[in-house]
Amino acid sequence: LGCERALVVHGRAPAPDAPGGVVGLDEISPAGETTAAEWRGGALRRLTLRPEDFGLAPLPGADPLAGLRGGDPDEGAARARALLSANPEEMGGAAWRAVILAAAAGLYVAGACDLREGAARADEALRSGRARALLERLVRASHG
Repeated sequence: LGCERALVVHGRAPAPDAPGGVVGLDEISPAGETTAAEWRGGALRRLTLRPEDFGLAPLPGADPLAGLRGGDPDEGAARARALLSANPEEMGGAAWRAVILAAAAGLYVAGACDLREGAARADEALRSGRARALLERLVRASHG
């Protein structure tokens, strides 16, 4: 496929209702360890990522991912808009952290920065409203 850099992840987090009390995620875990395979420079290496690697504390509690559970599409869209609008109720929560981790990983894989700086850049984009403005531009462009 011609891929120069890639990161494949499998996160884990506490989940009281899951077998063994742990759930697997197809994303970087905001509440625990993530096993990752990084392809870079023609070599594959395995690493373990933690929220602390991004400058974040792990989400606390027995069910830290409760804030990620979705609903119908309208509810999901409303939550995404609240997050992108820097709604104080969303800042620091599970969804906010998931977005920060994913954006930071994307910036890292693109070679723009390390994970910690990527998280800081993503946080600033959310808090400043730049992420919301970009979404609005995308919506306008896709409907017109």
